[in-house]
Amino acid sequence: MKNKVNLMGAVGMDPKVFGSDDNCVVAISVATSEKWRDKNTGEPKEKTEWHNIKAFRQQAKFVKDYVKKGHKVDIEGKLVYEHKEDEDGKNHKYAVIYVDRILLLSPINKDGDTKSHEVAEDEEDSKPAKPKKTTKKPSKKASEDKKADDDSDIPFDLPFPGNENNE
Repeated sequence: MKNKVNLMGAVGMDPKVFGSDDNCVVAISVATSEKWRDKNTGEPKEKTEWHNIKAFRQQAKFVKDYVKKGHKVDIEGKLVYEHKEDEDGKNHKYAVIYVDRILLLSPINKDGDTKSHEVAEDEEDSKPAKPKKTTKKPSKKASEDKKADDDSDIPFDLPFPGNENNE
């Protein structure tokens, strides 16, 4: 059995950052909604749920730098229950989703770029190796046989969001 949660919703607050830049935790809330029509009256109905989200490591940096209130996000993570003691000494249990992957569905620049930007749990360590350069020219037959969906001409050293200066 696996503890896995997928949410797509709207961020309800600007990120709250706890700790130092190198080792921070970032908290946000995300709203998800369900819409339906009442069977008896035909009236439209809507129910909104608010979810507590925490991001760590590379995801925390991404959320801190790019995610803002109102942005649409797609989050994959795991459900955890945290405990907090109130002023009267009573212990309260609440659900939190720890982010494994976050996909920003809203624009992140002033030009209105609507491309999605994603950061995965091991993104920092998962940068693909650069393709090897060859001096051998492909034969005419080989280039004719090349399929239209061949992605070998895509550069693998593109920077990740937030790491544009990496080469």
